[in-house]
Amino acid sequence: MLQWLRNACTDEFLSIAVPRQLVLKNQRLGVCYKTLQLFCLILSFFYCLYNQFFLKPYDVHSWGVGVFPAETSSGGDQAIPPHCKHPAAYSHNQGGTGLSYAPTACKSLPGEEAATVLDDNKGLFLATFADEMTVWQGTT
Repeated sequence: MLQWLRNACTDEFLSIAVPRQLVLKNQRLGVCYKTLQLFCLILSFFYCLYNQFFLKPYDVHSWGVGVFPAETSSGGDQAIPPHCKHPAAYSHNQGGTGLSYAPTACKSLPGEEAATVLDDNKGLFLATFADEMTVWQGTT
């Protein structure tokens, strides 16, 4: 009656299946293999528990990335970023909806406007699009 259960347990725990080659039906070898697997699993669990990898804080350090770029000198054509030289290339017309956008000018944002740190250094806002509007800028 429970022959299928006995055969399933025997096939799973007391034999080693080697794909497309052969199946070794050896009780001692199967028990040794499964015991070795269980021992390695328990050993790795206790190793992680002993070293407490999951509790250690890690400091993240940036490498090769600058969020706040250095200010460039305003010397003629060098101060204009490459994407600001052809603002018409960024025009967009969404057919059927009547929504269209055609920039007429481009302005390089200063570092404090291009990137803003939020919530006590827990967030960062990067400005990727600023719609055209009239802005009054004074001189100091």
